[in-house]
Amino acid sequence: MTGECSAVPLRAVCSATALYAHTPPQDIPDRWHLWTDHSSEVGELAATFGAPFSAADLCRLLGITHDAGKLTDDVQRALRQRAVDGGGRLGCPHKVEGAALAALFLEAGNVGAAKVMALANYGHHSFIPDLKDAGTIDPILKCVNKNRHHLDDLAAKMESLLGIDLRQLAAKVAMPDWLSTPTDFELFTRLCHSALVDADFLDTAAHFDGSGIPFRSRQRGVDTIRAHFESEYHRRYGPKPGVSLSELGKLRWKYFHAAREGAADTGTRGGIYRLPAPTGCGKTLAAAEFALTHAMTFGKRRVIVAVPYTSITTQNAAVYRDMLSGLGDDVVLEHHSNIIDDAVADDCWRRLAAANWDAEFTVTTTVQLLESLFANRPSATRKLHRLVDSVVVIDEVQSLPVMLLPAILQMMRELSEHYGVTFLLASATQPAFWSIKEWGDISPIDVMPADYVPVITQRVEYDVRSREQSWEEIADEVAAQDQALVIVNTTSDAQRLHGLVASRTGEGVEVLHLSTRMYNKHRAGVLDDAQRLLAEDKPLILVSTQLIEAGVDVDFPAVYRALAPADSVVQSAGRCNREGRLGVGGGRVVVFQPEGSRPPAWPLHRRRTDDEVALHRSGKQSAPG
Repeated sequence: MTGECSAVPLRAVCSATALYAHTPPQDIPDRWHLWTDHSSEVGELAATFGAPFSAADLCRLLGITHDAGKLTDDVQRALRQRAVDGGGRLGCPHKVEGAALAALFLEAGNVGAAKVMALANYGHHSFIPDLKDAGTIDPILKCVNKNRHHLDDLAAKMESLLGIDLRQLAAKVAMPDWLSTPTDFELFTRLCHSALVDADFLDTAAHFDGSGIPFRSRQRGVDTIRAHFESEYHRRYGPKPGVSLSELGKLRWKYFHAAREGAADTGTRGGIYRLPAPTGCGKTLAAAEFALTHAMTFGKRRVIVAVPYTSITTQNAAVYRDMLSGLGDDVVLEHHSNIIDDAVADDCWRRLAAANWDAEFTVTTTVQLLESLFANRPSATRKLHRLVDSVVVIDEVQSLPVMLLPAILQMMRELSEHYGVTFLLASATQPAFWSIKEWGDISPIDVMPADYVPVITQRVEYDVRSREQSWEEIADEVAAQDQALVIVNTTSDAQRLHGLVASRTGEGVEVLHLSTRMYNKHRAGVLDDAQRLLAEDKPLILVSTQLIEAGVDVDFPAVYRALAPADSVVQSAGRCNREGRLGVGGGRVVVFQPEGSRPPAWPLHRRRTDDEVALHRSGKQSAPG
């Protein structure tokens, strides 16, 4: 080897006859993972994952070369030592050789593919480096230039072991012709990285669990899932002989059928759709009907539903899981950061499938979706390739982080135009995204008219107060109600008001407290208690932060909302007279101004959602979701 790069030195190729990728599983000490087996299997798996976005040949080569650094003497010594001392971290970097093999593409004149290989292989265990980061890319390029003999030896060793021609494989790789901007290239690189790391994880896990078979969810087919979902909806909510649907039931039936027709009759397989649906119109089930029908009609691979809070994620996943329970327990995947606290985490399938969204119907949080779209670490990007040729429902779309909207909308546009992703934006309060330049020339496709407001959905009267009120005055008024929901802007306000109300109510009145500071199990327990007490028509006061204002299925006769933007007030009103039992205008929504309470501090004068806080932190640490 000549001309070794001091910044990132390349190492001598090992001359041993038995070369390994991983140590044996602890309970099978003689089953080493051969490098040839790992390289070939990861290559084929990555090619399968890359095929839907026209990157099979490139991803195959990434899989073959990603662990090229393990063919060196020091890595093989480290592997043997780990087998002796009982495992642990390898402690010997092996990413540079695979990245430096980008020279194969440079020789073929394919600079774009060379960049993808350098970035994806270098970051297959840690993170995708910034292409502009000279501290990462320059050493790799220097190694390419200064270690030609070493790279030739490495390539020759790989070709001998695998019986392939690496240069011939590199010459076959063609980059998509629409990769014309840095944004295009960045997303394509991340998708290739996703295909590589998912294939690497799966093959490695298959070795260590002793099965040798990469994990794969049982597939029913979108058409089967959709047929079962429709049948179940008709059985539960459809017209029955001799029984008339209520006015609200008729409205929900109308939205459900509009979603089905809008999903199949537009003649387009992608794009941005909107489902404006006033609270109580059955948006959750209508959105799923749209997604499944559209996926079946246009050959999409899966449905992904993203919602802003873990509490709504759990609620919606339970609804979908119940609707599809006849197909088995491994159809609806629920994924969020609190899944480890839930009973569903005891299910092996859910733990494994959550790592890479290997399911045909996934319900997750918006922050998990955004992390996959923007984060650069394998744990986040691993799921990204599953979005290709899918239908993504963004529920409560008004909760997307305001400061990140330009980047989010541009990413959604890229996925829609080049990767076959259909987006459905569902909300009672549709934001005006088309006034932002990233979407200024896009025409949305409305499933229902945006200005359609049925009389039956006008269930509340508003009492907007202009004067400030003390917390004690608010507590006195709330405590006098039989059933009321109070939504405030901060956790400290919720805690304070809960104490004041609890001190003013008599025996037999439950006063519950709900906030984002609670663990998911605790929040779920409070919501279960609230829904039970409401169903039994028992006295109940619930004091909550804004986590309850969108999507949570509770129905109070009165809702008190601390001063907030109009969209938050409207969403809060969706928890009032939700089922219309009090008639048109029978619910009461009070908008009050608490004395001395700090106003919402986030842009547009609203508090950040859980997702916005988590995503804001994700540049420093793995964000919760």
